[in-house]
Amino acid sequence: MSVKAVRSIKIGRIIASTSLQIKESTMELDTHADTTVLGKSCLLIQDFNRTVSISGWDATTGAKDCPTVTGVVAYDNLYTCQMYMLIFHQAIYLETMENHLICPMQCRVAGVTIHDCPKIFVTNPTDQSHAIVIDADPYTPEDKKLIIPLQLQGVSSVFPIRTPSHAEFDDEDIPRIVMTAEAPEWDPQTSDWSKQEASMTDFRGHIYGLDDVVARGRSLINSVSVSHLQINPTDDDHFADALQRQVRYRGKLESVQPRPPEDGGRSMATS
Repeated sequence: MSVKAVRSIKIGRIIASTSLQIKESTMELDTHADTTVLGKSCLLIQDFNRTVSISGWDATTGAKDCPTVTGVVAYDNLYTCQMYMLIFHQAIYLETMENHLICPMQCRVAGVTIHDCPKIFVTNPTDQSHAIVIDADPYTPEDKKLIIPLQLQGVSSVFPIRTPSHAEFDDEDIPRIVMTAEAPEWDPQTSDWSKQEASMTDFRGHIYGLDDVVARGRSLINSVSVSHLQINPTDDDHFADALQRQVRYRGKLESVQPRPPEDGGRSMATS
């Protein structure tokens, strides 16, 4: 999938009217959102030419068709004074919404760690408690991670962001962090995740050993991410390289060979 200019007339008009307005807003964790939803204070850079029908908690208010986009928000780390471009692929764009809603599952599938329990409820809180933790930060030492601390707004976990300018997004010195994957196509209704989750425990709810989990089909690929938006990691030319760089092995896989009969090759029949 290649990045292209936004061609939808509706979105193009919105970009023209908001591209110069730098607005502060918040990213909010929403476990009820099955897809990340970006509001009007993001910078739109791609249209997937896919619309989705969304509705709120009250079904009587009806549904609304919204585009699927790639949008960018700016995160300013107040401790290091470093700016980051947070890129959300395959997000729903809702032009009337002031804030943004993160689907934690969509981020986790892309390799982003989210600790959503507030520090006040953690027995031994650390810097990574109630925070978003990202491994692939090229602007910190290898033994460190990018940590975005979460705040409580009422009972919701949020962190502050703002609209980036086009110049900021085009600045190669500002790191880009991919928060949700561009490919494969995001399908929140798939049963794959529920099957993998069910494979983690036995009928009593006890955790299986890792070898048992792998044998039952647990996915071994945590994430496949690329640094350039123009690359599709599912293409044959790029997938092997991305796989080699991003696959994490969580256990030793061994092939099991059939044991030869102990009588030198004769099978023993039992009655």
